[in-house]
Amino acid sequence: MPIILDVFPRDPANGYHADITRTVFRGARRGGCARCTTPCATPTRGHRPGEGGEKASEVHKACVDLFKERGFETGPTKKGGMQGFFHGTGHGLGLAVHELPRVGAVEEPLPEGRS
Repeated sequence: MPIILDVFPRDPANGYHADITRTVFRGARRGGCARCTTPCATPTRGHRPGEGGEKASEVHKACVDLFKERGFETGPTKKGGMQGFFHGTGHGLGLAVHELPRVGAVEEPLPEGRS
């Protein structure tokens, strides 16, 4: 059974946030190593830090495509729910937990020099 941990601590000294999301498994895993290594591979597949100019949606699509290549379909299920990688790919960090730029199904270009 997968368990998602989403932690966003704030530094009391300067007010800046961190944002850490991890998936851990309780009990026997199904799906082998691809289930665990795919999320780690998506950032480098989708974007090379510092380049800038590409649309956030293109970076997100590259990550979704990697999940699909490894057998994890994304989109609605027959029962009306969602499956796969339907969460956004990422976002900036700062004084707010979720700052710009947002990386997901949005058309804004990513700024240069960000990772």
